Amino acid sequence: MIDFRYHLVSIVAVFLALGIGVLMGSAVLGENIVANLESQLKTIRATNEDHRQTILDLEQQISFDDEFANEVQPILIEGALTGREIVILSIEGTSGGSVDDITALIEEAGGEVASVITTRDRVSLEDETTIDQLALLLGSSSSDADEMRAELGTELGDRIGKAVRGAVGVEGSGNVDPGDVLQELVTQLEDGGYIDVAVADGAELVPEDAAVLVLAGSDADPPFRINEYVRTLSTSIAAHDVAVVLAEPARSIWAAVQMIRSDEEARALVTTVDQATVTAGETAAILSLEESTQGVRGRHYGVGSGAESILPEPVPSG
Repeated sequence: MIDFRYHLVSIVAVFLALGIGVLMGSAVLGENIVANLESQLKTIRATNEDHRQTILDLEQQISFDDEFANEVQPILIEGALTGREIVILSIEGTSGGSVDDITALIEEAGGEVASVITTRDRVSLEDETTIDQLALLLGSSSSDADEMRAELGTELGDRIGKAVRGAVGVEGSGNVDPGDVLQELVTQLEDGGYIDVAVADGAELVPEDAAVLVLAGSDADPPFRINEYVRTLSTSIAAHDVAVVLAEPARSIWAAVQMIRSDEEARALVTTVDQATVTAGETAAILSLEESTQGVRGRHYGVGSGAESILPEPVPSG
């Protein structure tokens, strides 16, 4: 018969041996784990230091590039728009200050902004009343918001294009001044809250031979579905052989430029500039306006998909 005390001592001995084994094994394994972690930590520290130095190098390069671009910009745009009048078409919600900044550069390049026409968020056409009111203004029977925006872009763009070309040579114009026809529609749209209009002192709403800059984009959501409106507006103006440049600010999520570049007809008629609120993009917008007044159409500048180069080639003087 096995003595109970002997049985108890045997059990204690087993657990004691097991505990000692676990403790010794943990100590050995723990040393290996700690050594492995220390090695990984050293590697991470070295990698982070490499990344930090790379970031510093890139920041210095960006700073240098920005300083260079700022120094060169006045030289490149000097006199580029001398004697030219520009009409700016924008959309409510476009990055703050973009219109003011590009206006200042146009003036620095010798040009003048005759007017700024801003499409308001009422063109979102969120209710039947705004749709019906716009349909009445345009003489349309449509009740679909997207179709109405496309019709608005077509009609407004067509009238702007005809006003730029002037009465002479405009098919079917007769004795009607295209500027008056445009003004009638613009007044109705402004009274209806669909657009805002600012005209420079002593300037016409849309002067003959003006160039048109469409400025649209922001890092916030657009006020309405802009694609069809911007496309029809831009192409309807350009169809009259009028210089049209569409510029979109950097970090914009509206994809207005890509929408033009991805449409075969629009791409051939309208020049585009992405990154239009950085120095290189601003310069490209000014030089694109200069280039387009020389009859060049459908060029695409910036760094986004479909861009042909960062800047236009210099326009020969004289």
